[in-house]
Amino acid sequence: DYGAAQVLDISKFGGAPNSDITQAFASAWKEACASTTAVKIVIPSGTYKLNAIDVKGPCKAPIEVQVDGTIQAPTNQDEIKGADQWVKFSYMDSLTLSGKGVYDGQGATVWKQKAGGPAWSGKKSNKVFMVNINL
Repeated sequence: DYGAAQVLDISKFGGAPNSDITQAFASAWKEACASTTAVKIVIPSGTYKLNAIDVKGPCKAPIEVQVDGTIQAPTNQDEIKGADQWVKFSYMDSLTLSGKGVYDGQGATVWKQKAGGPAWSGKKSNKVFMVNINL
């Protein structure tokens, strides 16, 4: 039940609009994954940059990632640093992606470079839900 979940706002970890939140998200994820009660990571309204990231479980309790802003992938594929996906969730159990925000893979720019690959990936995961997601 996410209604009683602990809320972790990305700003608590140094995430701010118009900046790269990769490290802030990784820190929030680490705390959320270690929690024994449900956690909701919130990315509020605003525009944020997110580099390639591989967040891994298994986690101790359900996690919801609520995006109410716009998260943008890098437009320069050299910034992806060899990752084959932009956002990768591995070994998840009970993950919900929600919010009224947008995951912007920067497709128009990336595909011109002939360097685009899948934006999302899930590996060995169960009970992954997407609610009102805009890709």
